[in-house]
Amino acid sequence: MKLVFLLCSFICIFAANAFAYQETLETGDLIPKSSYLISAGPQINVTNPSGTNINSRVSTGISESQSMGAELGFGSAVAFHSAISYKWVPIPDFDTQPALGIMASGSYARYSSENYLTFRAHPLASKRFELEWGTINPYASIPVGIS
Repeated sequence: MKLVFLLCSFICIFAANAFAYQETLETGDLIPKSSYLISAGPQINVTNPSGTNINSRVSTGISESQSMGAELGFGSAVAFHSAISYKWVPIPDFDTQPALGIMASGSYARYSSENYLTFRAHPLASKRFELEWGTINPYASIPVGIS
């Protein structure tokens, strides 16, 4: 346990500056096998690189606890980015227990005439709540990556 704490402390203290241009935007929900989910939406970056992007994503289920997806985006913040991802949720959202899982992704981006290849791990947790006026499904994720 001390080794994990020391490693995390080292990474936080000596890591290079963050280059956060891509959101996680995933919950612990999984798509049924052989089904597809297509989504698109805006992303607003308020720090460098500042501007807006439009992102589109397609995902498909590959088993009861796994899915994969592809993303494509462009805009004024990041000229172009594409990504592939794999999500594994071994602990599903059930009763009072939140869904817990991890997503791994690889992406390519073009920003300010430079190319970036990034590999990230996104630990994630989410919990669906049924309310009188609808359903909400908040999630939390702190992605860690190497670029």
